Amino acid sequence: MRLLKSKSLTFDVYGAFVRDLGGWIAVADLVTLMGQLGVEEQVVRSSVSRFTRRGLLARTKVDGQISARDGVRCVPQLIDRLRH
Repeated sequence: MRLLKSKSLTFDVYGAFVRDLGGWIAVADLVTLMGQLGVEEQVVRSSVSRFTRRGLLARTKVDGQISARDGVRCVPQLIDRLRH
């Protein structure tokens, strides 16, 4: 799958599902979900990293420690973009 389509699909997933569920998802769960849609793990992780650098996602840690359940949450700017 091309990167542009993967980026668009990631936005679609956030807009359609994650935002309505509180805006947070574990990165491992996002990788699994996107994998079911044909997106490779490294592409998902790169997208998450890129969105985080751009300030659209914020990384979160479970109980303040690094774990497999670390996740990302939508920041208000992303929520605004997803509404349009």
